[in-house]
Amino acid sequence: MEILKLGYLGVEAARPEAWATFAADILGAPPGPAGPDGTRTVRLDERPYRLAIHPGEDRRLSYLGWELGDRAALAAACGELDAAGVAHTSASDALCRVRGVAAMVRLEDPEGHPLELFCGGAAAAEPLAPTSAVSGFVALGHVALGIADWRAAERFYTGVLGLKVSDYIAFPYGATEITAVFLRCADGREHSLALQSLGRGLDHIMIEVATLDDVGHALDRCREAGVPVTETLGRHTNDGVVSFYMVGPSGFQVEYGWGGIHVDDATWRIRHMTSASEWGHHVMDVPGQKPEAVE
Repeated sequence: MEILKLGYLGVEAARPEAWATFAADILGAPPGPAGPDGTRTVRLDERPYRLAIHPGEDRRLSYLGWELGDRAALAAACGELDAAGVAHTSASDALCRVRGVAAMVRLEDPEGHPLELFCGGAAAAEPLAPTSAVSGFVALGHVALGIADWRAAERFYTGVLGLKVSDYIAFPYGATEITAVFLRCADGREHSLALQSLGRGLDHIMIEVATLDDVGHALDRCREAGVPVTETLGRHTNDGVVSFYMVGPSGFQVEYGWGGIHVDDATWRIRHMTSASEWGHHVMDVPGQKPEAVE
């Protein structure tokens, strides 16, 4: 199958309302109104939202939404899931309306992370209006997951879902050595998903903005608001992004960056690296932000 892009992300939080303030004041992204159950959303582009925060347990991933081209592509994908023996269910019309999609199927990866394959997408009624000094957003860039068996997960995401490997990096995270594989979709972003031998479940999400100044202004806002920075400003070796990492309201990290490269499938060759950053990204000693390596 051909997954076009990472479409949206759902997470749980003990205090979803805290994301409204964080999104507006730190990310510069307009939050949506509270849903009937207290769910909050964050908007980054023409879609009504790219991030949904549901009431629940901090740091828990609710779902990853992956976009396909149309209903025919979704139907073909279901056939491939059947052939691979991967269980899946079609979403109800009501749930599709909540997600703002035309059609959707739900499944899980080998470690139980909930996934949604969808097609179609509603557009917001109003143009995007950033809430802070942000010139614009490029994308919900990627999601990084801590995986117990990242090799098995890699086989699933490449062999079943059709993502492609861009890079492998074996690198130190503070005093811990970890390995990560970086996977891309058809939109050409260097990676939309990272699987790493560090911690379990959701590690961080990445939001890409339009200019380097946008990153600098956000770093200033973090300092002024007392938002913990877990990794200092730096440039990544694989996707070229200049970014920093902060702690979001529900405990997982948010990478805020600029300058990601795109990949040409015809010429790209998988790289094996030993450093995650060309410079910077020094790991800070922030309480609660030292996940354990996976053996």
